[in-house]
Amino acid sequence: MELRREYTVDTLAELASSDQREIRVLDVFSGPGGVGFALRELFTAPGVNGWFCGVDETDYAERYPGEFRHLDARDLTLEALGLDEPVDLVWLSPPCQAYARPSHVHYDDPKAVFPTFEDLGVRDLTRLGREYVIENVVGCDDLRDPVELNGVAFGERYVYRRLFETSFDLPEWSVRADPEQETVPMDSVGEKEYARVKGTHFATEWDKTEIRAAIPGKYVAYVLSHCPTLPAIEVPGGNVEYRKRGAGGGNASLGSFGGGA
Repeated sequence: MELRREYTVDTLAELASSDQREIRVLDVFSGPGGVGFALRELFTAPGVNGWFCGVDETDYAERYPGEFRHLDARDLTLEALGLDEPVDLVWLSPPCQAYARPSHVHYDDPKAVFPTFEDLGVRDLTRLGREYVIENVVGCDDLRDPVELNGVAFGERYVYRRLFETSFDLPEWSVRADPEQETVPMDSVGEKEYARVKGTHFATEWDKTEIRAAIPGKYVAYVLSHCPTLPAIEVPGGNVEYRKRGAGGGNASLGSFGGGA
């Protein structure tokens, strides 16, 4: 069994200091680390140089697993971040309340109540990176030609459908569960147990919204392994075989990543 590397807050701060490691990925609307924990695992793999930085209007500096900037996305510029040029990738996880299905139960027009991509300047933020990813919930109609990922395609017991718009080619990786296949809906086990089921064990002490937003590490690894500006990042098992097998057939390649169930 492979042992995971554990880091203290002081050690993480030292690893992430800008004079030691170049920031290569910006994790914007980061929350406490719903994507950041997967980035930490990827960026501490052998042969992967650089680091990542979370950005959020709420101060998660004590919780985020890497370097962190406490900034409102609407004020975000390279200068404000202390960067001279765009990073290799900007990952954007804007709030989903304007698009999520439960919002439509309580509001006739959730977009009039909650911030949209336009309100948050999401399209402008893509310029912070040479490549970009925008992820959100199924039902988000502000995404352009997104692809869907779900847990069943990765051989997992959770479904957790999520949409991704990318500036680079990303094959869809989503399949319908067989009628006999047992899946675990979050409502049947509770938020904390569901965090464990989808491999986001680090989120078990987070609040309900944060747990729901935590992205399985397998999704993050899959997306970043296709990013042309991050060629050293690979999914366990190797990129070539994984891509060759096609959606729904390469589950074993990601079996060891992201904590598992």
